[in-house]
Amino acid sequence: MKVPTRVVMTTFAFAVTACSSLNNNLQQHSSVHKSFIEGIWEDQNGIISTFQSDGTFKTHSTDGSNTTLATGFYRQTSATEVDIDMTSLVRNSLQRIHCSLVKEEKLSCTSENNSHFSLSRSKFTPPPNNPLSLSSPQNPPQVSQDTTQILSSGTQTTQTTQSSHGIPTAPSPDMPPPSQSQIED
Repeated sequence: MKVPTRVVMTTFAFAVTACSSLNNNLQQHSSVHKSFIEGIWEDQNGIISTFQSDGTFKTHSTDGSNTTLATGFYRQTSATEVDIDMTSLVRNSLQRIHCSLVKEEKLSCTSENNSHFSLSRSKFTPPPNNPLSLSSPQNPPQVSQDTTQILSSGTQTTQTTQSSHGIPTAPSPDMPPPSQSQIED
């Protein structure tokens, strides 16, 4: 049985289109970049906000209780701006916040009721490729998000340990605090 040329050409065209679409989807997924906001940020009062790669964040206290104060979602709107939809668990309210990256380690934020505040990148979260710099991007070392906040004498300190591969990990509950020489290293 002879297959008409038109059927063969139509089938071939569909196959090429399908492969092209699949290739475009793979390129889009492989070109996902780390958002500048991912990681741990701190406000002027020492409250910690952790922004995850899945577009969610959580804010928690550093008074030793590690109480979740707020949760929500964020959307990066440009190379240096982000919109945040926050649910305050303390005030039982919803709020939209807009933040701009003004320095590699500082966000300037304005809430919908025009209150202003800033967030500083935690020293335990190295910045991703710097959107404010024209230099070539570098891949900073990744820090474990299992970093544990420890309060002593009202001062926030953070203690991490190194795994056998040099990756920071959370300390065990019975681990003694670091000595002054360990902190200075």
